[in-house]
Amino acid sequence: MSEGTTVLNQSTKLTDTGVGLLRICAGLFFLIPGIFKLLMPGDFLALMAGFPDVLQPHLAWLFDVVIVAEIVGGLMLIIGWNIRLAVPPLVIITLVAESLVVVNDTNSSIRLLSFYAHFMGAGLYIAMFFLGSGRWAIGRGTSVFHWLAHKDFGKLSSFANYVTTGVGKNMGVSIIRFAVAVPFLAYFILGISGQADGIVIPNNDWVSGFFLVLSLIGGLSLLTGFQIASVGWMLIALTVVHLLFVALPDTANSQIGFINILFHLLIICAIVSLRLIRFGSDLEVEHILSLDKKNVVVVGGGFAGTQLVGKLERLLPDDWQVVLISEENYTTFNPMLAEVVGASVLPSHVIAPIRRMIRKTRFITARATSVDTESKVVSFEAEDTNGSIAYEHLVFAFGSRANLNIIPGMQQHAIPFKLLGDALRLRNRVIEQMEKAELEEEPKVRQWMGHFIVIGAGFSGVEVGGAIQDFILASQKHYPRLNDEDLKVTIIHRDVLPLTEMAPSFGEHVKKEMPKRGVNLLLKTGVSEVDEQGVVTDTQGRVDGATIICTIGTKPNPLIEKVDVPNERGRLLVDSDMSVQGHPAIWAIGDCALVPNEHDGKLSPPTAQFAIREGQQLAKNIARVVRGEKTQPFNYESKGSMATIGHLNGVAEMFGVIRLGGFPAWLMWRAFYLSLMPTFAKKTRIFFEWTWSMLFSPDIMNLRFTTTEQADVSRQEKDSKKAD
Repeated sequence: MSEGTTVLNQSTKLTDTGVGLLRICAGLFFLIPGIFKLLMPGDFLALMAGFPDVLQPHLAWLFDVVIVAEIVGGLMLIIGWNIRLAVPPLVIITLVAESLVVVNDTNSSIRLLSFYAHFMGAGLYIAMFFLGSGRWAIGRGTSVFHWLAHKDFGKLSSFANYVTTGVGKNMGVSIIRFAVAVPFLAYFILGISGQADGIVIPNNDWVSGFFLVLSLIGGLSLLTGFQIASVGWMLIALTVVHLLFVALPDTANSQIGFINILFHLLIICAIVSLRLIRFGSDLEVEHILSLDKKNVVVVGGGFAGTQLVGKLERLLPDDWQVVLISEENYTTFNPMLAEVVGASVLPSHVIAPIRRMIRKTRFITARATSVDTESKVVSFEAEDTNGSIAYEHLVFAFGSRANLNIIPGMQQHAIPFKLLGDALRLRNRVIEQMEKAELEEEPKVRQWMGHFIVIGAGFSGVEVGGAIQDFILASQKHYPRLNDEDLKVTIIHRDVLPLTEMAPSFGEHVKKEMPKRGVNLLLKTGVSEVDEQGVVTDTQGRVDGATIICTIGTKPNPLIEKVDVPNERGRLLVDSDMSVQGHPAIWAIGDCALVPNEHDGKLSPPTAQFAIREGQQLAKNIARVVRGEKTQPFNYESKGSMATIGHLNGVAEMFGVIRLGGFPAWLMWRAFYLSLMPTFAKKTRIFFEWTWSMLFSPDIMNLRFTTTEQADVSRQEKDSKKAD
């Protein structure tokens, strides 16, 4: 057994112990009051005399229902049998019946604090719904929810899988933290507001103030998750002191004083459980360190790959592990690269760190170099080392490469537009050319320097052409020696209309709108050659410009040529369930695969929308294979398509019916990609930065990243080094 497995097993035992302890304490919290109500019904019915008039005729049978629910539910929690079925009625009882009793207990000096403690109790029971049974449970892993999680009942099974896996348990831990924070924060607020005399240590203002500060620190620590282990013992001590000096004396006057005592004990139990439970990042790291597992290796960290691993790591059993190999440690939102060129967003806005998008997946920043399909081993090349990893299932999810060899001279003289590096290079190129043009005295040379030629009017061509034109219009005022004739964008396209991927009406819209924005469209025109002065077209003759941008042509990833799997022009041939033909343990999705869509019988287009759905569907299929079940074919109906044709301007088609243009379409396009960003914090930060950038002109900084070694190197020296 490996060291990682030993650590994981120890953490699992601690976690099970913590969950089991909390489950038993929660069960006792209901079982004991239920037994007291059964033995002394008159005393408790008297407490219900202050209930609303509408409930008075039904108090008898409602009281019986509460007794049965508390005793049966408490026993189910204690023995750990189908606890998720017991949680909903117990939560209702806590929030409704018990809370009404507390409100009517006017003799208690800690009545308001007890009321907030009931909300904590409800939160803890909801947490048990996600945490499961833990240790010392009967029939663990055989509950109704576990059964549903392994069936295919659509969203119901997805929800059951969510609450019975690591993600659901992470949610449970968060709910415990928030729930236990409630009475401590309420203790602080009520104590300083003067609304509840006697809830703090009496007759000693200094000690009372000290305990109020401790309760505030503890409550905030629980809410934020910061230093819980250190603060936990302090909160336990605070709870014990409050129990001894406030809650126990209060039982002489309170009609439900023993329930308040149980709440104190439940708080102590919940804090101890939090110290034992090892969910979240700790257990995820230990899961990754346990390397003696069966591997699902995914090559490629784009839309398809990240969506796949994000879902697959939640569906696989604990003895399986997902391994993601990607050349970059971030995933790029390629449709937004044009906005980087136009400087309307920052480069960090169009990328997302992969390690923040995954939890239990082992991530390797490297390039996959070969695959041995016989021995099931993937070899990779990292920055300073080489390695290999065995697999049970292998997924190809890498994208395609730009092909600059389809037109003579394009390799030498054109700038590709495919990767983030290409976008940054092009952004700097636009600014450099404007800087150079302002220094040029000859008008024709100045116009040549400021002419940007885009080859192709598909999504990428239209978007980057519009972005450059908007950047020129917004920043030209900072270049007083340049006029409108000195700066120009030309898009050359072989088809009759741009955006042939969308409905013809959108092509007509772009054909009409882009010239209004100053973009020159050359349609029904092909490019036959590219040289250092410009391009040669088949209908318009020469079109000269200093910057040629290529948005057409793709070629396969070099890895495909090294793997003995069927492909057609560099794209892998897969069956309807996305398994590579003739290789049931190898799968392919995204741009590198020809994925048949059962919905319309056509091949899925290489778009982000389909890549995301393919990744999610393939995760379910691999999980089905692991469970010995039958896979399902890929079946997805496109929800539409969107594109930008400049800043604050776009086109969108949804569900084949709704068609938008201008700012609403652009805003919808932005909202879609914002929704794909990982973590709420990143979404929020980008939302405010995007909103702010809408109000101001783009930055015109040339991000050359000059190093200290390069600072004093002359242009002649740089040119000589390039020549060498």
